[in-house]
Amino acid sequence: MAVFHDEIEIEDFDFDEDTETFTYPCPCGDLFRITKEELEDGEDIARCPSCSLIVRVIYDEADFESDDDADNAEPATPHPNSGGDDGCTDASTRKAEGVTIPAKSTMPGGETGTQEEKSSKKEPAPS
Repeated sequence: MAVFHDEIEIEDFDFDEDTETFTYPCPCGDLFRITKEELEDGEDIARCPSCSLIVRVIYDEADFESDDDADNAEPATPHPNSGGDDGCTDASTRKAEGVTIPAKSTMPGGETGTQEEKSSKKEPAPS
């Protein structure tokens, strides 16, 4: 089991575009190093080449998906009733943040409409 000197967020590292390497100062005077390619491969340990210290790199793996992974990813499948775009063309369903909910339903008493439509209809006040 590895013992980490620290956990450092990727935003705190410096990035060298020529070598595509992230670096962070090590207490020994050298630099912890981790490459962009290592991050794309899911590696999260930056090592110092001059001493035995290592740090865990805190980062969002989605930010470092390799181009191969992005090319091989399956395209998002539209909802069958969405008509292939973000808007819903079928009145039987609507999409709200990835959840399919009924747009219209039969209310008690046989009325149809959304719950919102039902609650917005005002019953006349009794006289």
